[in-house]
Formats: sequence, C-alpha cells, structure tokens
Amino acid sequence: MATTEFIVSGIPISTQASSRSKMRWKGDVAAAALATLSEDHALVADPVRVTIVYFYVSTELDLDNIIKPIVDALNEVIYVDDFQVVNITAAKRDLSGTLVLTDAPPAIIERLGVTADNPQDFVFVAVEPVNIGTLS
Repeated sequence: MATTEFIVSGIPISTQASSRSKMRWKGDVAAAALATLSEDHALVADPVRVTIVYFYVSTELDLDNIIKPIVDALNEVIYVDDFQVVNITAAKRDLSGTLVLTDAPPAIIERLGVTADNPQDFVFVAVEPVNIGTLS
C-alpha cells in the first residue's frame, strides 16, 4: 500500500454532533478519499497510521473530538476496519497566523496556495502502512 493523502474542505464534525451531521461529514471524507484512489484499489488489511491536520480560520475545535468521525469514515474505503489503525497523529493549525511549512505534503501546499487570498477551513488526512514492530 502506498500512502494515501487527501484534503477535505470545510469544518470537521465532532463526535458530539448530530447523527445527520456526522453522516454528511463522513460522506465528505469518504468522497475525498475515493477521489484520490484508483477505481480498482483494494482495501488495506494491514496496520496503518493515520495523520490528521485541521487547518482553521475561526472555528477552533477540540482535536480529540474530530478524529473518530474521520477514522470511521475510512472504513471500507481505504481499510477494512478502523481496528487496523495502530498509530494516529493529529494537529490543528490556525490559518490566520503565520505558518512555517517544513516538509509539508504537496496536498497541503497546493491547498494553501489556492486559498491564500481567502483562507477556508480544511482537513488534511494521510493513511500509510506501518510496521507494528516499530513505534514512531
């Protein structure tokens, strides 16, 4: 499995949101992931690491509350089940401040370039294989 990276536009939904809102958000996450995958991609059955970075303008959310809906949305889209997620890295960054990008993935750089004049909330997600014999 190669690393899958994608951007989801908008403000992420918290685990505390209504069922309807969570379903809509999960659909947005799944659609963004599917847009980066080939039609014949196979679901990953091995352990994975998920990286989530929430870039926000004015809606700062509790980071821990936005992780689960994103990870759940990728069930049967990228991996078989979220029990395969053995590492999670999550962060949030304020777009109204100064960002220093060091080794940022191309998807983030592209998105920030597109919205430089009118920044809008978005979430970067990466799913990559991980060797469960190592901790990083």
